[in-house]
Amino acid sequence: MTAGSKQLTVTWTDGATNGSVLTSRVVTYSAVGQPTLSVTVASGNSLTITKLLAGLSYSVTVKDTNAVGSTTSTAVKGTPTA
Repeated sequence: MTAGSKQLTVTWTDGATNGSVLTSRVVTYSAVGQPTLSVTVASGNSLTITKLLAGLSYSVTVKDTNAVGSTTSTAVKGTPTA
């Protein structure tokens, strides 16, 4: 994860698909005292989350889903700058 001015850029690698096509990928993020938000990513392996509050530590996870099931990444943390 890379921190920037009121933003975080998250990158990931595709998980095992067990021979099934990825049907959705959802990135979820939150900071203590802030609402949890989710963004569905149609394609690609990165997302820049903008309009974040500088100085707060955000936790981000990526969830991949296909016909076989779903997997959620380990949460990573990042703090946007001012």
